Amino acid sequence: MRRISIGLALLAVMLAGIIAAAGGNATAAQDTATRDSPLVGTWLLDTNADDPDNAPDVARFSADGGYVQVDATGFPSLGVWEATGDGTGTLTIVSTGQNEEGEFEGTFIVRAAIEVDASGDAFTAQYTGEFVGPDGTSDGQYGPATATGTRIVPEAMGTPVGPIEDLFAQFEEGEIATPAA
Repeated sequence: MRRISIGLALLAVMLAGIIAAAGGNATAAQDTATRDSPLVGTWLLDTNADDPDNAPDVARFSADGGYVQVDATGFPSLGVWEATGDGTGTLTIVSTGQNEEGEFEGTFIVRAAIEVDASGDAFTAQYTGEFVGPDGTSDGQYGPATATGTRIVPEAMGTPVGPIEDLFAQFEEGEIATPAA
């Protein structure tokens, strides 16, 4: 009886190892595609391309498939993404909400199909939105809507037009500096 138990245990361990190795190769290939995708990086994101007055968000696609987005009010959204081809990807974002009393109101889910342009510095995304109530019910996905992204790239410091204190003083006075025409 003891030999049968040991034999079955060894067989189970070997089978688990084979399954893990097979799954690991598929995951590794997916991870490589995601890591090497032109989506990896930080983007200025326009979540409503039809409204020229909406404030942009900042979004970060990480090489490990993580996603972080912060809107102009400072509200963060988290998600996951994966490459689906050269210059394309799928993204899912989940944001939770609460009412003024701090009670859970539900979850908002965004699902997007993204395509990076040939330059690698811009993308267009078609997306849907879905609200899932606290009880798990949903009316389904609404959309599609269009978002656009522009890659944020490192820039060298320019020639200052004044001291930094003057810049912040403009905000305190309610003025916002605009470029001279």
